[in-house]
Amino acid sequence: MSTVASADFLHAVAAVMRQCDGSLRDAGQQTVQVLADRLGMQVAYLSRVNRDEHSLRLLEVHAYSGGSNLKQGTRIPLSQSFCSAISTPGTSETMAIDDMRSHPVFRSRPVAVDFSMFRSYLGTRIVLSDGSLFGTLAVLDPAPRQFTRDQGDFIEVLAGFLASRIEHERTRKRLNSAMMTQRATNADLERVDHVKSDFVKLASHEFRTALAGIQGFSEMIRDEDLTPAEIKEFASDINQDARRLNRMIDQMLNLDHLEAGRIDLKVVATDLNAMIRSAANIVLESGRDQRIDLRLADQLFVNGDPLRLADVIEQLVQYAVTRSSPGGDVEIVTHVDGEFAHVEIRDSGRGMSIPQLNSVFELKSHVDAETGHFKPSSGFGLAIVRQIVELHGGSAWTTSDGCDGAQYHVTIPLAEVSR
Repeated sequence: MSTVASADFLHAVAAVMRQCDGSLRDAGQQTVQVLADRLGMQVAYLSRVNRDEHSLRLLEVHAYSGGSNLKQGTRIPLSQSFCSAISTPGTSETMAIDDMRSHPVFRSRPVAVDFSMFRSYLGTRIVLSDGSLFGTLAVLDPAPRQFTRDQGDFIEVLAGFLASRIEHERTRKRLNSAMMTQRATNADLERVDHVKSDFVKLASHEFRTALAGIQGFSEMIRDEDLTPAEIKEFASDINQDARRLNRMIDQMLNLDHLEAGRIDLKVVATDLNAMIRSAANIVLESGRDQRIDLRLADQLFVNGDPLRLADVIEQLVQYAVTRSSPGGDVEIVTHVDGEFAHVEIRDSGRGMSIPQLNSVFELKSHVDAETGHFKPSSGFGLAIVRQIVELHGGSAWTTSDGCDGAQYHVTIPLAEVSR
């Protein structure tokens, strides 16, 4: 180990910079090793300084024989005077102590217990471009030393080099974080774009289906020689399609209000069982040939908006009936689950995969995964079911064993009368 001389000062700095082209940790390790070698000191270290706790934490350490008690990650308590000297803004960047035992300040106030075996110290602060103190770069030796100006310049240049590497690493991390955030934002925008596209396709499909019925039945009334009974039947079909259009418009508005947070609930104690019976009758009256079995708990009242909850139940029953095989059963079960009423609607269709379960309450759930064509649906209702339920303080989810049928679950807070 030989001391650095003026003649090879620039060569030593250039050597460190050439060797420190990896990570920040690699740069720290290379720097403390070269520093200890060039200055002929037993220990060289890179540390973070905690001025509030009067301590430093060793980030990188290079120690020759006798200095191995100082290890990476070690926290070293410092005397208040020494901590202030190496960390207070406005003081000299570099501190050289030729012999701590004869130093007027540190003779009676040791620098640190962990440094008691050392007598000489040369260290400098690592200050970042915003003026904040990162830590110190320093060397220690058990023998007294007389440090030269070249040695002080050498450690200061290396500290400046490390400061630039630290800034570079922080900038890299900020850029990586910004890139990850941008990727996530782009993915969200792409998802929103897909949802909008699905929404437009769904809206076109639903409205065209209803309008086709209205147009077809009205043309038959206009062009065909029909009996009064047939006219009444076709007029009823037109009325049904018109009501369907009106319901879909309401659902679209509800969806828009939900997304914008502009929907108000009129919460009262509501008979959940009566609501379920009504929804089942409405669905059956639409001409479905499935059977709906009800197994309802007694006196089940919930806190909710009757109109909103009725729409939730009707949409789920309609969806379960649509998925069930012709002549199959749909079962609706209610029970008390703690402070909630639990509604479970079971269809008799095919089982669902996990991706299908996760997409039931999204607009894209109306698209057949194999053909890309729209499946029969209940309009936009399923897209608002979960949001309406969660606004009531409940939950909505779907389960399936993947083979036989699916189950649609809704929980709503119980009214006081049912608790």
